[in-house]
Amino acid sequence: MGEAYATQRNFDAGPGAHVAVSGLSPWLRHRLITEDEVIAAAHAAHGPDLSKKFVQEVLWRTYWKGWLEQRPWVWHEYKESLAALLPSTAGDIASVAAGRTGIACMDAWAKELV
Repeated sequence: MGEAYATQRNFDAGPGAHVAVSGLSPWLRHRLITEDEVIAAAHAAHGPDLSKKFVQEVLWRTYWKGWLEQRPWVWHEYKESLAALLPSTAGDIASVAAGRTGIACMDAWAKELV
């Protein structure tokens, strides 16, 4: 939430070494914790300056969630276009989920998520 997040958030240090990942998305998504609580905790732990990038990302997520809620057709059209693509990509999706794409980083991420 502090300096490590700001400087390392776009890098993957490998399994178990995610120092710049909050892991809060599921908690926020299910409203077990609010954005206000997360931002307050970041400010308390790191101060407003060092937590700035983390707070920006929390607010960006909130903005886009609200944007989509006000435009439900965007999500609907996106899902329809995915459904049209699914028959031709089913094998690719299965390969990704199984961690067998032949792309080292993708396979490692898939295995880490399981």
